[in-house]
Amino acid sequence: MFAATDGSAFRRARIFVEAPERSEELEIPYSLEVSAARAALFPTDRLLTALARGVAAREARHGRPVTTVRVEVWRTEFSGPPLGAAERRLRAFELGILP
Repeated sequence: MFAATDGSAFRRARIFVEAPERSEELEIPYSLEVSAARAALFPTDRLLTALARGVAAREARHGRPVTTVRVEVWRTEFSGPPLGAAERRLRAFELGILP
């Protein structure tokens, strides 16, 4: 039997937003955790677009409009000996938001 280390525990999504006078990384809100987990496991254009649109809509509802949402998917990889861990970016996706 073989074990794999490429699962939800070893992948994560990072979200960045940009707007005039604003450029920052956001914590993934509770309401988008499922979308972020899906996008991290299967970083397809469809899932990344859905996550980015969800972020933009949430920010707009809170009075913080954005012009660009960038989603990055990262994977923790292990190597050794000695055992070490490093993160590698698997995918970066950017969505421009129309006003």
